[in-house]
Amino acid sequence: MPNSTTPKSPSQPQPCETVEEGTTRAIYAHRLLAIALTLAFAGIIARVAILQTDPAPQLKRFIGAQYSNAPLFAPRGPILDNKGRTLANTGVAQRLFVDPKMIEDPGTFPERVGHGLNIDPAEIGQKLHKRPNSRYIVLHKRLSEEQLNKLESINVKGLYTDLWLERQYPMGPVAGQIIGFVGQEGIGFEGAERLYNAELKGTSGKLHYLRDSGLRPMHVDRNKFTAPKDGKTIRLSIDIAIQRMAEQQLAETCEKFKVETAEMVVMNPHTGEIVAMANHPPFDPNEFRTTDPKYRLNRCVTDPFEPGSTFKPFIWAMGVEGKYARSEEMINTNQSLGRALRDTHGHGTITWANVLIKSSNRGMAAVGLRMGNTKLYQAVRAFGFGELTGSGLSGESRGMVNPLRKWNKRFSPTSIPMGQEIAVTPLQLCRATCVFANGGLLVSPTIRKGNPSDPTDPTNTQLVRRVLSEKTAFITRSVMRRVMTEGTGRRSQSKLYDIFGKTGTAQVARNDGRGYEADAYSSVFVGGAPYDNPQLVVACVVHRTKRKTGYYGGLVAGPAVKEVLEQSLRYMGVPAKDETRTASVR
Repeated sequence: MPNSTTPKSPSQPQPCETVEEGTTRAIYAHRLLAIALTLAFAGIIARVAILQTDPAPQLKRFIGAQYSNAPLFAPRGPILDNKGRTLANTGVAQRLFVDPKMIEDPGTFPERVGHGLNIDPAEIGQKLHKRPNSRYIVLHKRLSEEQLNKLESINVKGLYTDLWLERQYPMGPVAGQIIGFVGQEGIGFEGAERLYNAELKGTSGKLHYLRDSGLRPMHVDRNKFTAPKDGKTIRLSIDIAIQRMAEQQLAETCEKFKVETAEMVVMNPHTGEIVAMANHPPFDPNEFRTTDPKYRLNRCVTDPFEPGSTFKPFIWAMGVEGKYARSEEMINTNQSLGRALRDTHGHGTITWANVLIKSSNRGMAAVGLRMGNTKLYQAVRAFGFGELTGSGLSGESRGMVNPLRKWNKRFSPTSIPMGQEIAVTPLQLCRATCVFANGGLLVSPTIRKGNPSDPTDPTNTQLVRRVLSEKTAFITRSVMRRVMTEGTGRRSQSKLYDIFGKTGTAQVARNDGRGYEADAYSSVFVGGAPYDNPQLVVACVVHRTKRKTGYYGGLVAGPAVKEVLEQSLRYMGVPAKDETRTASVR
């Protein structure tokens, strides 16, 4: 009899679940899924909270990457000369940079780019080696048009260009030390670039924009846009044509007399405006990175020198002003002075006017003893020596005027009148000579063009003080005119204009202060024209001249001043002597 408990065959079909059982299992599975999703979302939320409050260091730089603030740099203002010609401006240039992470073949990259764009491959390789983790390495700061055209044919990944504002100096080395230059941070160095930096630099703006995942701009927020404000235009008193004349004369003089350095200052004696300020050797602001820093200096204001006999007119005039000597008074140049002192030629007894015309050291010393140290010191300071001129130019020296307490009672009253024991800058010397040309007034020199129609313009003439009466200023100028016709300035006489002036030849003082160097001289000349109505005053110093090649101020510096005066006055339209006489006859 068959057993009722015998198991069913494995192949026998199993009975189906009921509907209630299936529904229960589905609900259970859904609950498990909901719990899992809830836990997952909770983890995501927690992770987001952590990223927002305390992200990992490597992620911090990406926070807020979808929004960017881009600076909008303001173009630096242009610098113009007194006629409106551009001396410095701001242009747009393209620089070449590379993203090293995009380079496919680092081994051949320097050669392919270097040879293709005429850039030293070794230099490219060094830049890549120094900054292996950078994403932005500049390979060339300013691409030429030729390089830009070649760049299109170079099929190398990772190369890009971007635009930047470049300071440009279209006049090259002309007036380089006056203009100065701008460093990489947009700050002016030296000259007008430094002096007027706050006005030139302008104000940068800002742009707030949204970026996509590829960091490309998508939308600009108008409410967060600040427009840049361009820098102010600065107009200088420098006339670039006269500046070229001065620089050319210095170059020719230095070549002729085999010397390295010289300076020249040209001023309007009535306004104090500096029309030209030349240094040799010149300096090109476009090449400031590769130029020896010593050539960037404007030595017309930074380097004082012993003026020699060009200092005599100032003491001579004060002698007249203070009634220590009269123009036609006879002075015994052979009298005892309490020290050994000589003239180039023996003069005997001559007038006080001839003391200046013949440049007699002994005659100047004789009246210096009459004046005494206190009056001499006051005279020196009255003409602005030993103080800043007020030009504002960087590195300006006060020169050297010893305190009165350090003046020697025996030697100072005889040394100071002939330009020893004192050091002046070319600008100080030119400024003081302007006193004879403008009726006795000391004005502040400036390289900024003023606006005479606006009495509130701070760049207009700044009168410092009256130094001489108009009468004494005229008398001194008339005697300086005779220097050119009867005295040491005859070689610098002009056939076109009546020049008044003074020559000077001074030994170069030793650096240790112990006497003078052997066979080393400063050849100096100061002068102005036309004599009856001076329009320009010029001071020139040529350094370290020697006896063999020529060293007298009237021989070396005088002719250069004459040429600049003649060329400049002709350029300015000032009638020459013959033209003036012809016009008066008509």
